Amino acid sequence: MNIRLADLNDVEALTAVNVEAWQSSYRHFVDPAFLQTLRVSDRLEGFRKLALVSELHCFVAEEDNQIIGFCHAGLARVLKHLVKGEVWTCYVLSQYQRQGVGSRLWQTATQYLKDKNFAPYSVWVLAENKPARAFYEKQGGVPQHTQKVRIGEKEYEEVCYAFS
Repeated sequence: MNIRLADLNDVEALTAVNVEAWQSSYRHFVDPAFLQTLRVSDRLEGFRKLALVSELHCFVAEEDNQIIGFCHAGLARVLKHLVKGEVWTCYVLSQYQRQGVGSRLWQTATQYLKDKNFAPYSVWVLAENKPARAFYEKQGGVPQHTQKVRIGEKEYEEVCYAFS
């Protein structure tokens, strides 16, 4: 497995990983009807815009020249009075989960945040996403805040984990 910085040529593959990861990982706690509506073509523009955000880096995990996961890290979007940096996203294709891919991406992204002096940093995760919450707690994250987020037609609770 290779970890590298993403470039604009990766946008479609990143979007495909995102859609597959949402549909497989969130199926037990996000409205299935909403998950079925997710399409790469509908989400491409959002990923193109993310690629242009300054002070945001996207790290990709590749195997056999295929992107199998990614992680965005940069300046904090919220709670700027408490944290400087944030891991914005971290997704891995379902067939590569629990094989260390997410850990490698996380380590790379958080080292970037530390190197840029963007610590302390945070990550937001859906409250019902028990596997992700366990992962962030294992990494030393401490739950700090919650907020409501709308996904499709429903509201969900997100938990913010802070890291020093």
